[in-house]
Amino acid sequence: MGHHPIKLTRWASIVALFTLLTSLSLPGLASPWQILSSDSQHLLEQHTEQAEGVVALRLSTTMDASMAQIIAVLEQVEHYPEFLPHFRQVRRLGSQGDSELVYFRIEPPFIKPRDYVLAISNRHSVSGSFYQRQWHSANQHAPEANDQVVRLWLVEGSWQLIRIDDDQTRVVHQIRTDMGGNLPNWLIQMASEHGLKAVVNAVAERAGSGSP
Repeated sequence: MGHHPIKLTRWASIVALFTLLTSLSLPGLASPWQILSSDSQHLLEQHTEQAEGVVALRLSTTMDASMAQIIAVLEQVEHYPEFLPHFRQVRRLGSQGDSELVYFRIEPPFIKPRDYVLAISNRHSVSGSFYQRQWHSANQHAPEANDQVVRLWLVEGSWQLIRIDDDQTRVVHQIRTDMGGNLPNWLIQMASEHGLKAVVNAVAERAGSGSP
C-alpha cells in the first residue's frame, strides 16, 4: 500500500486545510465541535451531533518530532502492542484497493475485550508538508466472532500531520466509535477521552525517542 500525493503546492493551501480541520467556524455558523478541555499541550473537542452511544472526539497537539518519525510510528502497526495502551493483538490481513486491512484486539480494563478490522489509507502532499492517515471499519474481513470478545462495528478516525519544522509537527487525531456492549454513556465518554489522550501521548513519546 503506497502513499498517494495530494497536490497542494503552496504553504497557504496547507494552512487553509488545517484551519478547516480544526473547525474555525465561519461567522454566523455554529460549529458542531465543542471544546471539552484546553491546556498548553492539548486541545480536546467533541462532535456533538452523534447518535446514542457514539463518541466522536478530536485532539490537537504539537509533537516534538519530525513528520517522518511520527509517520514511521503510525504505519508500523505491528509494534502497537509494545507501546499503545490496551492494544493486545495487531495483525495485517492484506489489502483492499488503496487500503490496508488490519485486525485489532484491544483489552480495556473492567470490560470484555473488543476486536475489529480496519481499512486504513494514507495520503500526503507533494511538498511533504501534510500527511493524513484515515480508517473505517471493514469487519467483513474479520475472523469469526465469538462470545469472549465484543466486535466493534463503528470505528472511524484519522491522523493529520502538518510539518512545522524539522523537529516539530502539528498533529490532529480524530476518532468516532461505538464501544458496544450496552455500556453507560458516562463510562464510554470518560474512557474515550482518557484513551485518546493516552494514545496521542504514547505516539509522541515513541516518535520522540526515534523508535518505529
